[in-house]
Amino acid sequence: MSNKAIVLDANILIRAVLGKRVRERIVACADARKYLPELLEKRGANSEAAL
Repeated sequence: MSNKAIVLDANILIRAVLGKRVRERIVACADARKYLPELLEKRGANSEAAL
């Protein structure tokens, strides 16, 4: 895994707590990170490079 980080400002954090859409997108990103490596490997792609 790389040393990259996601930077969030206060508005995004507040919307994540109070808003539904931001929370859904955060969950979707977590799901993608969970399932993408296996799917990419099955297709012959380097999952580490892709992520």
